[in-house]
Amino acid sequence: MLNYSPSLKLRAQAELELRRRRASWQHEMRQRSIADYASRTQIEVPDGSDVAHIPFVVWQEQQALLQSMVDARLLVVLKARQLGASWLACLYALRLCTLYSGQPVLCLSRGQLEADELIHRISFMHHHHADKAMLPRLIKDNTADLAWSNDSSVISIAATKNAGRSLTAALAILDDWAFMAWPRQTLAAVKPTIDAGGKLFIISSADGQGTAYHQF
Repeated sequence: MLNYSPSLKLRAQAELELRRRRASWQHEMRQRSIADYASRTQIEVPDGSDVAHIPFVVWQEQQALLQSMVDARLLVVLKARQLGASWLACLYALRLCTLYSGQPVLCLSRGQLEADELIHRISFMHHHHADKAMLPRLIKDNTADLAWSNDSSVISIAATKNAGRSLTAALAILDDWAFMAWPRQTLAAVKPTIDAGGKLFIISSADGQGTAYHQF
């Protein structure tokens, strides 16, 4: 018969209590708005030649976009520069991955560097979340992919003609879609990844008349 030491028993009890508290917190946060979730973390903003960390306060204009992200499966966002649409999409991805298990997210942008920036933003908000102890553990935190202990994950992919083929996603983010080298082909490759019930966010500023985005 195995005889566990008191220290092992205490450690097991502490782990069970943490799991109970995490489950309770996650249940509570699912009932609250994304703006409440946002208020518990920070974002990075340019500050002259430096970068400042500030609380993620959702503006009134941004709340409507966040609600659209909640309600819609297919969402096209015409954004103005520096208005935070990409940060909002990253926030939605972080909330999805930390409050629900087994959620795969794909992030694409005009190039791999830009797609990796989306990963950085999600990682940054995770690490600066006031309730980080209640979030699932981030067990992989690399330049191009994140993975949590609840089997949710985010990967970044360059916007090629075959990007995302054979993958399945609960959420796919196409950032700066108008400026991708092959926007139509990339969209055609990515769209099937969410056909089982996932969401697709197409986010971009305008790229003139007659372009794929303008026609879309």
